[in-house]
Amino acid sequence: MRFRPAVVIVFVALGCQDKKPAGPLVSETPGPAVMAESTAVTAPSTSRPPDPPPLDGSIEGKPFRPQAASMEGWFVVFRQKEGTGETTIQFLLPAQEGADLAGREWTVGGKVDDPVLVITRPNRKDPTDVFGLDYTMSFRLTKHTHDSVEGVVDLTAKKPAGTFLKGPFKATYRKGPTAPLGPDDAPYVRGKIQVKGAKKTEKLAAGYVGIGVDGKPYSNEAGFPIDVGTDLSSNAESPQHPAQISWLATTADAITYRHLNMPPGDYLVYVRRDTVMSAWKRIKLQAGDQQTLDFTIDPATTGEVAVTLPDSDAKDPAETTLALVPLKADLPELGLGSEHYFNVATVKMDEKTVKVSGIPAGKYRAVRGTDEAEIEVVAGKSAAVTLVRKK
Repeated sequence: MRFRPAVVIVFVALGCQDKKPAGPLVSETPGPAVMAESTAVTAPSTSRPPDPPPLDGSIEGKPFRPQAASMEGWFVVFRQKEGTGETTIQFLLPAQEGADLAGREWTVGGKVDDPVLVITRPNRKDPTDVFGLDYTMSFRLTKHTHDSVEGVVDLTAKKPAGTFLKGPFKATYRKGPTAPLGPDDAPYVRGKIQVKGAKKTEKLAAGYVGIGVDGKPYSNEAGFPIDVGTDLSSNAESPQHPAQISWLATTADAITYRHLNMPPGDYLVYVRRDTVMSAWKRIKLQAGDQQTLDFTIDPATTGEVAVTLPDSDAKDPAETTLALVPLKADLPELGLGSEHYFNVATVKMDEKTVKVSGIPAGKYRAVRGTDEAEIEVVAGKSAAVTLVRKK
């Protein structure tokens, strides 16, 4: 999925102390009664105003009380668990992301071109779209940290009737693919991806793999089929380091990627096109590094490989993969089994020959399990090789 669940909402109660003046004091002494001049005394009160009402709402008259919320870029999602599924209200704010969000406020709804709200429910196959003319909403952010935001939402919809969401909220926050970056995001690597002669739809992915200074392996990859020239994005959370987020995004002007909060280490940063690792570079990241690295993919510098496979036997798995590992390339030490990062095709047991195009010119080690051979790819040509089975 492109958007992930966030943390449980926390509601913050704001209190203050009331100070009440005491009444005048009367002093009585023997003899004639004398009214003493008194001084007002202020005593602190232990009472506090009631907590603000919690986030509350309904969808078509059914209670909707979200336990979690998230904000990724300008995409906001409120979530309520429903058995094994969830009910959500989600929307995209009409703004460009800035460095500090605290104090930002939006009032939307009532116009045809206002953002569409989307309601999803586990018992309904299709989501419900709430168009601009059918709702009004104010959305205000009061606090912003590196990984969370707090604010107040006030939403009322005419269609579907009986739908509203009002109250304070706290949500996890992740910078969007075009937000300004800073020291809190470091170490990071970002850049542009240029595909010469790009197709209308490109299947791209941007990733990295390497060894951290702590000796542990790290990797991540974000990708999806891109309609070139449209505003789309996808992100992925590293399985080894959840704070690390990778983004791949496209706009009318460019295709960009960013890997945020990477652990310091020795990495291969790469771009895949149609499952093939099409461009890469080795980098060494230190604490606090903020690096920019652009890639260019030129199909004119690629060729095709035709790989003949050894006959299968009963011990072979039903499905394996074919990898093309660059030879004499500046690669970091990735350890045993690292060939799978260079996979270019899935191979079935009874297949005899596998053809793959779009391979950058150069020398490779073709690997399928324990079968391998060396091959040189020439731009604009097809190269053939037969894998040899190790005994």
